[in-house]
Amino acid sequence: MYTWWKFRQSIYIHANLNQKLIDNYPLDKKSVSFKTSDGEIISAWYTPVINSKAVIILIHGLTDKNGGKALMLPHANYLTKNGYSVLLMDLRSTGESTGSRVHLGTREWKDVEASYNFLKTLPENKDKKIGYFGISMGAATAIITAGKTQRGDFVIASVPYASFNKLFSFQIAREHLYVPLFLPIIKIAAAIELGSHYSDFDPEKLISKIKTHVLIFAAKNDQDVDYKDAEYLYSLANEPKIIWLANTSHDIHKEKPDEFSKRVLDFLSDL
Repeated sequence: MYTWWKFRQSIYIHANLNQKLIDNYPLDKKSVSFKTSDGEIISAWYTPVINSKAVIILIHGLTDKNGGKALMLPHANYLTKNGYSVLLMDLRSTGESTGSRVHLGTREWKDVEASYNFLKTLPENKDKKIGYFGISMGAATAIITAGKTQRGDFVIASVPYASFNKLFSFQIAREHLYVPLFLPIIKIAAAIELGSHYSDFDPEKLISKIKTHVLIFAAKNDQDVDYKDAEYLYSLANEPKIIWLANTSHDIHKEKPDEFSKRVLDFLSDL
């Protein structure tokens, strides 16, 4: 029951925006919102750049208190300075978006799809490449979105998980619990909370459907996601693809900001 309770505790949240990051990274942004295909209202910040090189949808990861689209402000900072328009979105159940619980990507991909559809309606983006850049759960969601919709011109996925059951197994082991005993309990909980077909949304089942450029980051000392998941996803991805295995913990950009941003910008410049 403890394992089930921990799982429910991690998804029944509505995180606030991170005010410290908002203060530290002032961004000239427009507040926008749009509706998903299943009725959620998604809040976002849109920063268009004149004659932008491309448009990037920034997708945050899971957080328990303060997070949301503000988590992607450090990335918006260097991207806009280098000529890229950005859309920072609150996934459902986060920040100013509606929703009462997290679905680990199994429904959040609809939030990203709605973001893409919104951007395509804007005249300034008529002939622009539009792609996805996500971190952790956001990275998995980026892969799910591109794989399911077959839309988007590139995917940048930092520290993604390959499947939900791999994620559960890693985190059970991290708690020094016996995986063969506790994983079945979490799988039952996931089927109830995320839907009986939640594994259909495993990034490892969808990444091969992506037919465009993919950049994947993995963190060797990651304590939240098994870095081998990123390596496995890379092995399944189509060319052209790039992977960087960083000698850091989960937040690669925080530990190696210059190298991380350079690799992102180099990847984008080659599109």
